[in-house]
Amino acid sequence: VRINRFMEANEAKPILENIKVGSVIQVQGRLMENRFDNEMVLKPYAMQPGSMPKRKDLAQGDRRVELHLHTVMSNMDALTSTSAAIKQAAAWGHKAIAITDHGFRHLCGTNKQKLKKAREVIDEINTWSTTKVLLGIEADIIAEDGTIDVDNETLTMIDILVVGYHKLIKTDFASYFGKTDGSKEAKDRCTRAFVNAINRYPVNIISHLDSVLTTDLYEVGKACRERGTMVEINNRHTKWNQDQVDELIASTGASQIGSAEGNVQRELDLKVDKENGEAIESFTISTWDGEG
Repeated sequence: VRINRFMEANEAKPILENIKVGSVIQVQGRLMENRFDNEMVLKPYAMQPGSMPKRKDLAQGDRRVELHLHTVMSNMDALTSTSAAIKQAAAWGHKAIAITDHGFRHLCGTNKQKLKKAREVIDEINTWSTTKVLLGIEADIIAEDGTIDVDNETLTMIDILVVGYHKLIKTDFASYFGKTDGSKEAKDRCTRAFVNAINRYPVNIISHLDSVLTTDLYEVGKACRERGTMVEINNRHTKWNQDQVDELIASTGASQIGSAEGNVQRELDLKVDKENGEAIESFTISTWDGEG
């Protein structure tokens, strides 16, 4: 509801000077129809500073850790500021948080200049922060041989590597690689691409597996287990049935993580080494239906 009132400049000045972005104000007034804009507006009679309860992380035991998070460095794909995410993680008592924006060939991706600046800022934050901040990237597979869209220099700059596949990548191969017609040939091709990427790079997490491409979950999971790579399970996997989830768990040895990635439906539960904030074990837990 829009709050609307016409006032003299000298009357409005002290109000405007004391209302900032993020302010919480309690307003008492009358709800009226604005016939010019054809909408309901609130005509205020009185205002005073207010407060809102802050969301709390009430999880029992070890706190969860977010390892797949996009920020404003992923152009047009996220609105979260890096500093706000870090502050929230610290406020919830999380031991670590990873910033993993899209790779260089994604249409919403970051670039090397932004990543270098982020590295400097994160290194400075880690000198005093109680929450360990990890710099990562969500790279895209761009070829059947497992090639991803970041170079070796970038790999030496980051702490965590997330690898997946998105439709919005700038490569001629995308039109070929993205053809998932349900055939065994297409499934085998996509499976080889993921397995090759896992074996070729130090991949920490495979992101939203099978959300775009269809793979052999057992083969990809087996490669993840051999290389110590975790498999993300989030709300993009609603098409998976229980048999497929069981197949993935069997092949990976239960080395999966859930992920928020902005709109969580499956919670993340990652055990963290209390001495240095590093991830030591992860596992899938129950799903959340988005209510409450």
